[in-house]
Amino acid sequence: MESSEVVLRAIEAFNRRRLTELQGLMCEDIEVWPLRPATHSVYRGRAGIAQWLGDLEHRGRDDRITVEHTRSASGGRIVAMGSVDIGIVNAAFMAVHELRDGLIACIHHYFSDERLLRRICIID
Repeated sequence: MESSEVVLRAIEAFNRRRLTELQGLMCEDIEVWPLRPATHSVYRGRAGIAQWLGDLEHRGRDDRITVEHTRSASGGRIVAMGSVDIGIVNAAFMAVHELRDGLIACIHHYFSDERLLRRICIID
């Protein structure tokens, strides 16, 4: 499976809250730096993914990501660009994914557009 396909499948699993599928697309030592931390600024490991989804549910959050397109970035990273629905707000969204051995190893989420992330050297 291509890297961008792994990323798109993971986002779809997140949107549907399919924990087992989401964990299966991630390295055991995954790190997720979410947009709006529910209780942690970073969630680590597959158990952290379960905690992240549980924290979202506990707080009544139903965030949904819409990907408009993906692109490769330096270091083999995949950037997903689009928007995120967070309650009544729809905002510009980007996620930078680092992959290792075909699985997602690290994700950083941003309220941003491509131009800003390029300007501050997050992507090239």
